[in-house]
This record gives sequence, structure tokens and C-alpha cells, in this order.
Amino acid sequence: MNGVVALPRSDPRSLGFSPRALDRLRRTLDGWVHSRRVAGVALGIVRRGEVAFEHYTGWADEHRGVAVTPETIYRIYSMTKPITAVAALQLVEEGRIGLN
Repeated sequence: MNGVVALPRSDPRSLGFSPRALDRLRRTLDGWVHSRRVAGVALGIVRRGEVAFEHYTGWADEHRGVAVTPETIYRIYSMTKPITAVAALQLVEEGRIGLN
């Protein structure tokens, strides 16, 4: 394995999620791909360290016919500022630093 730790999967109901609502979410995401609003989607919902929902739909590379999978690599640029901001706000929320 490459250092990735797989999270345990749980019944969505045991984590407070409605299977019916998650099915609507799945259909919505599939609809976005079908209507070409987005090329592909990878979505995971985790609560208390357990996977409640995962769904992969559409294309990682539509021209080459490569589908989105859990192994799809996304190139995300210029993410340093948002990640730093979230980390700082978490520290504020925990009372470890102040905004002033």
C-alpha cells in the first residue's frame, strides 16, 4: 500500500444519514454529468471517521474515455491560502489563537 489509510465503511443510518436522501444526491450528481454540467464527480461523506457515502460518476478524461474512480488524481492549483485559512480558523475555533 502507498501510505493511504482506508477508512471503515458504515451503514449511513448509523451515522445519522438518510439512505433516501443519499440516493437523491446520487441521482443529482449523475444528472449533472448526464446534462454535461460537470465532466465528473467524486464525493465522499465521512462522519466520526467512518465512510457513510461514496459516489464516483462521469469522466476523469472524457476524450480518452477514462472514468472517475477512487484513484483519480485531481490537479488542484493555488490551494495554499484556502488550506492555511481553514487551519487558522480551526485554531481560532479551538481557542488556541485569536484573530487580533
